[in-house]
Amino acid sequence: MKIRWIFIDLDGTLLDQHKQPGSKGLLAIKALKQKGLHIGLATGRSVDIVLKLLKSWQLVNQIDVIIGMNGAQIYSLKEAVCFRQHLLSAEQLNAIITFCLPYNINYYLYDMMKQKAYLHRLDDYGKYIISINQSTYDIQVQPIINNYEKLLVLCEPSTSKAVIDSLQSFTDLRVMQTLPFCLEIVSIENSKCNAVRQICEHEGCSLREVMAFGDEMNDLDLLLECGIGVAMLNGNEQIKASADCCTEYDNNHDGVGEFLYQYFLI
Repeated sequence: MKIRWIFIDLDGTLLDQHKQPGSKGLLAIKALKQKGLHIGLATGRSVDIVLKLLKSWQLVNQIDVIIGMNGAQIYSLKEAVCFRQHLLSAEQLNAIITFCLPYNINYYLYDMMKQKAYLHRLDDYGKYIISINQSTYDIQVQPIINNYEKLLVLCEPSTSKAVIDSLQSFTDLRVMQTLPFCLEIVSIENSKCNAVRQICEHEGCSLREVMAFGDEMNDLDLLLECGIGVAMLNGNEQIKASADCCTEYDNNHDGVGEFLYQYFLI
């Protein structure tokens, strides 16, 4: 089946260790856009943060849609409208955080409207997340009073499995480990795959006409269900075992760009 859409994850996929896209990846996106393919970004970051990055990369006109916050946000660049769905309620957030506090966790919330992050405390893990998103922040103590798209639970890598196991009692959540110290939590109804499915329904195409790139567990369902799921060479072992194929190069060596050039014979 002909590929009509390409969805690309950012961190660990299109972006290298310095959080910059490879030159060949950028050229491939521009070339494929000229060939009539639709390009989307599917990321755990918030849409407003991604828009700033696209402007700095001079890529705004090449991207059709941004899936942000692991599917909780869908933004059409043509319509300049952001659809937010299935937010975690303040009640849910307070319950999750209270439940996890015995594990000495930190947490991170991001408010797209205020363009500000909120943390329990500013430890090394919190500083790392703040630096990636380049966001302002406040220290926030419970109770949380607003709804948010996503909660990051930051914990010691040695306790992450115990935290994940304990969160299984929350059946209305989707919990994904994306860094050794970081768990991303969204509503069970949100995922990158569900968001791509919504876009396909709107555009009158099938998931089988989608190629997707990813490296971590929040990419797994999309890589499994799309037409061609491509895992990064540097990706999680389960991701690489589950995908249709794997890039020849990692994210630090323009793996996405190299794959696109070879597959589409640009």
